[in-house]
Amino acid sequence: MVAYAYAQPSTKTKVETRLNKIGMEKGYLPVTNYSPLEYGAMPQNWAIVQDHRGVMYIANNEGILEYDGKKWRQIVLPDDPNIRSLSISEEGTIYVGAQSDFGYLAPDSTGELVYFSLLKYLAKKDHDFFDVWTNYVTADGVYFQSLNKIFLWTGDTIKVWNSKTEPGVRFHLMFYVDSTIYVQQDGVGLMKIVDEQLVVIQGGELFKEQKIYFMIEY
Repeated sequence: MVAYAYAQPSTKTKVETRLNKIGMEKGYLPVTNYSPLEYGAMPQNWAIVQDHRGVMYIANNEGILEYDGKKWRQIVLPDDPNIRSLSISEEGTIYVGAQSDFGYLAPDSTGELVYFSLLKYLAKKDHDFFDVWTNYVTADGVYFQSLNKIFLWTGDTIKVWNSKTEPGVRFHLMFYVDSTIYVQQDGVGLMKIVDEQLVVIQGGELFKEQKIYFMIEY
């Protein structure tokens, strides 16, 4: 999972070229850095996915960047929010987490991918969220996580889980490991979703004050 990617604000230099040659001599794959001047957006990027054609999609502070290996294109969302998270389904649908919004990309009448929001399926009382920091495609549907809410899009409805309402209590990051959704909540600990309920895992209280940034299957 790429939570943060930073493109160096400079073009290739002789030093970079030399380092690439050294890496190739040792059997390493060459690395190419793309500057904001090349891709035409902000230097801060948050997530990357690749579709079945090999086209790359990058979550950027100015929108979604699309790169086919030759040219860059920017997919802009309404109100121009920062894009925080991306995921892709087996069918190739790209899901998007943004500021106060989440949805997916689908082709328009010309065949170009454009953004479609899922907020119309969400009750107005649940629109009080900001950044959607993570999202995962699962067998149950697509999960989207903000600091105060977790959403599950099932294809026609959205289920919502709320964090506790005490000041400073919020969800940190959500993870999808071994077919299970986990999330760390400040003041509560490490939790998982079981039968549509958020429950603290055994020993999860150890993470009441400890933030978790990455999880993988062991």
